[in-house]
Amino acid sequence: MDLTQTNAVFEQTSHTLIDALRDERTADEAVTRITQIYWPPIYAYLRRKGHNRDEAAELTQGFFAEKVIKNRLLERLDPSRGTVRSLLCTAISNYTIDEHRKSISRGKGTTIPLESIYAEGAPPETEDPLSAFDRRWAAAQLEEAMRRCEQHFRGTGKHTHWEAFADRIYNPTTRNTEPTPLNDLAPRLGFPAPANAAAAVQQVRKRSIAFLQEVISESASPGTPANAEFQSITKILGV
Repeated sequence: MDLTQTNAVFEQTSHTLIDALRDERTADEAVTRITQIYWPPIYAYLRRKGHNRDEAAELTQGFFAEKVIKNRLLERLDPSRGTVRSLLCTAISNYTIDEHRKSISRGKGTTIPLESIYAEGAPPETEDPLSAFDRRWAAAQLEEAMRRCEQHFRGTGKHTHWEAFADRIYNPTTRNTEPTPLNDLAPRLGFPAPANAAAAVQQVRKRSIAFLQEVISESASPGTPANAEFQSITKILGV
């Protein structure tokens, strides 16, 4: 998608998801949003650690219920000690160790079959747990940004703008599809000429960058330079 070629600069966010967690007026909504963003990378991390789908789902559920929500893990974040990503990586690692020790003390220790990591939904074979976490984290950020972008253009009566962008850039990037030639795309979507379709694609592309920046800034640690996080996410995505 080449999202890095932009002169847009992040403004320091004054109301991040972490801020929202600390405000009782917005806490419930923030918890829901945090779960949507962080559940997939935590689950991907556990899958690459060798847990099957049911085990990974159960551990992810327990981690969010006990650590993130009950113990307010993210609300106690100290920006000087790392990012949200690094905090969660450390926390989930410690949580799984604790849960394993508990299961042994209860006489429920089990050996995880290695073949389970190759079941449906498992990350690539060569991917280590931390890379799986980062990859799924970045993907979740992109998915949310594209959801907002699509909603924006469909909501403003420019659904063909989004569809042109999806066909030419988003789907080829994320689904490995072939983009439709502009000469064919323009009449199909009702654009007067290929140049109009190309202009629409660029308009959505610019807006998609802004939405991705918005999503990343919302979940960045307070005090974390948002531009640095944006560069990190786009590097992971390879866009």
